[in-house]
Amino acid sequence: MLFKLDVVDKKVINQYKDGKCDGVWEHYHPNGKVECTGRYKDGVMVGKWNYYWDNGTLSATGRFNQKGEQTGFWKEYSQTGEMKIINRTKKYLELK
Repeated sequence: MLFKLDVVDKKVINQYKDGKCDGVWEHYHPNGKVECTGRYKDGVMVGKWNYYWDNGTLSATGRFNQKGEQTGFWKEYSQTGEMKIINRTKKYLELK
């Protein structure tokens, strides 16, 4: 089992196991703020992932199943933090 951790100029933190993405991943905007956080398992995105605007505000959050498919409710937010859309299995509910 080969395990590798990459940290590249605080723009990305990647973990690999046997050549596949595995473990915690973090990507950063050019300004140094977090762009997204989540986990991979055997090269597949799994569990909760969070995405952020370059001002640090949450832009979207949701989950991936064990096959790497979006599942459940995904929430999207404006740059000011207001919830805009709730997405469940490709059906969108606009919030006013």
